[in-house]
Amino acid sequence: MRIDKYLDLYLQYRNTYTQMKRMHECFKGDNERMFVYDSSSNYVHDMSHVDRELVRRERILRYATARLQAAMARMNEPSEVNYLICRYFYDMKNIAIASAFSYCERQIYRIARSSKEHLYLELLRLMPKARRGEVGKKYRFASKRYPICV
Repeated sequence: MRIDKYLDLYLQYRNTYTQMKRMHECFKGDNERMFVYDSSSNYVHDMSHVDRELVRRERILRYATARLQAAMARMNEPSEVNYLICRYFYDMKNIAIASAFSYCERQIYRIARSSKEHLYLELLRLMPKARRGEVGKKYRFASKRYPICV
């Protein structure tokens, strides 16, 4: 999986988690046997299923956020780290980031490209080594530029 796809999936997963949490807060005081329709799977769930799904998604997001923060802490360039924080934790668009840091929009695209490359390399360094003798394990951050088997 490429780093762009990974970060976009992280954003999408976080957004669906916040939507589920808002929905859960709306129906919190109502009957516990209340049913909720899930349009993605065309299935009707009761609130206990929604509670379990919220706990599962929160655990996954906590793990992914901790991994991203650890990788960003190891990066050297502060402008790249600031871009990643604004884009993927505060969900800002590139134009808003450019105006916040007084950069032109083209410079933000350059920072974005280099920050994603460095984030990818730091995520690879944080991943555990394969324990299968001489056989390497192909990790999910492989791309055309870095087809790595570690």
